[in-house]
Amino acid sequence: HKCLFFSFLFFSFLFFSFLFFSFFFFFTDLVPTRYRTEVRLVNGRDYCQGRVEVRRDYGQWGTVCDDSWDQMDANVVCRELGCGIATGAVSGAYFGAGYGPIYLDEVQCNGNEYYFGDCANAGWGNHNCNHGEDAGVICSASVSTTTVPYWPTTSTTLRKKVLEICFTC
Repeated sequence: HKCLFFSFLFFSFLFFSFLFFSFFFFFTDLVPTRYRTEVRLVNGRDYCQGRVEVRRDYGQWGTVCDDSWDQMDANVVCRELGCGIATGAVSGAYFGAGYGPIYLDEVQCNGNEYYFGDCANAGWGNHNCNHGEDAGVICSASVSTTTVPYWPTTSTTLRKKVLEICFTC
């Protein structure tokens, strides 16, 4: 009886080992592929505001539809870009209508994501939108760039006065 029992264990081990290795070596296409997803803001006054655009694996940039677009989604975009928190989640192509593909729709970030690509959505390329519905973001780190007037002069006193005035603006 012992020999029969050990034979059963041995053949069971072989059978389950075969199933295990067959799954991982022959059916690896069933495992979801992880893509590199990037996000950027375009058409704003600076890097930290604009229309939201995404791309996957260094491909073509495309837009994000504003269906279900809210502050949570915008916060994740700002966080990923290093632009603080969102002060505005804008819709209706606020920063102008994009062109090309619309990649994301029905974005639902829970706020804990570090990368925008980790937020739930309707699936890459699945949408019922047009570019009049492109989503946008205004982040807290957004600053308007201003130019300081320059007057060529040899007078150090005048340069100091201009700098004092500009620093108090």
